[in-house]
Amino acid sequence: MATNVPASIKCSECSKYFIIPQDIPEDTSKNYTFLKSNINPEGILTKCNECINKHTINIRLNRYNRKPSTDSIRPKNRINIPYQNSKFLPINKWIITIIVLLLAILSFFIIPLFTNSNDLAITVTTLKSTLERLNNTFPSLNKSFLKKVNGGLLRLKKPGEPFVFLLLHDDSNKKATDCLASYTSSIAKKNIFTKTMKSLWMNASEWVPYSSSSDLDLLHKKLMKPLEENEVLILENLQDLPWSLANCLHYLCDTVNPKFVQAMYLLELKVNVDRIEELNDAEKVVIAEEAMDKAWLEAPRSFRAALITRLTSYVDTVLLKSDDECPNNAIQPLQSDRQFINISP
Repeated sequence: MATNVPASIKCSECSKYFIIPQDIPEDTSKNYTFLKSNINPEGILTKCNECINKHTINIRLNRYNRKPSTDSIRPKNRINIPYQNSKFLPINKWIITIIVLLLAILSFFIIPLFTNSNDLAITVTTLKSTLERLNNTFPSLNKSFLKKVNGGLLRLKKPGEPFVFLLLHDDSNKKATDCLASYTSSIAKKNIFTKTMKSLWMNASEWVPYSSSSDLDLLHKKLMKPLEENEVLILENLQDLPWSLANCLHYLCDTVNPKFVQAMYLLELKVNVDRIEELNDAEKVVIAEEAMDKAWLEAPRSFRAALITRLTSYVDTVLLKSDDECPNNAIQPLQSDRQFINISP
């Protein structure tokens, strides 16, 4: 559509007069020659063609030299970085926080497992060596004893709980039981519990006068620190240990949260039974339960039953022939201060 305008007008840029075209396109936004900024509200061109061209060239140069922004990049070349968008920041911060907390919780449970399993030298080689030494030293040793030693030591590695081995004896095989317990602890210290070379030996008969609950502190003082350092304890005459002191075995031998995860307890329990050598595994457990029930009769039944159940995880008798002599390094603790630490009042 044409607009009636004067034949010539003064340029607002260079002050020169120029002839105005008779027809100006209605859609000037799509034509560089007739920019809207060069037309006044009355539809009259205010700049000459030369000034308009200069202005157009400057616009193009500015566009060419301008650094591209993120929005000007083509979608296919655009790198989406969600953290640059403020609306994502709260969500991402929460995700990172949750991940960090989960890793911290997992490390709390996982690291102790690796630590417990790696501190002890429990391997196929060390287990095999331990069992072979026992078998070679005592050829007449019952095979069930070796199997239970193997199973108990494996539980030190996974799931990670103390090895509690209850050895039944009568008057006839007390000496053989002492010998085998001593030698087993020595081999275990050499192959598995290698932190120190000594084991602990405790005779419960020496603690009979210390039957009050206040005497438990004395036992703690005598036993806990050496046990933490040496990890292996032989406790003879378990039937003589007063209940007030035997109660501490709860948290020493606990399967869930024991005082010391890496420990081995060889407990000797005297029983009165005919033909002890003919007992099967089930009968050994029953005989052991009856003996401890009788020894700790004054204790609450619920506490007593829980402890007895734990102490009978591995039960066996020592059956050795007379020609299986006790080695020189498997002797009573009072005869060898270099091998054992005696826990006495």
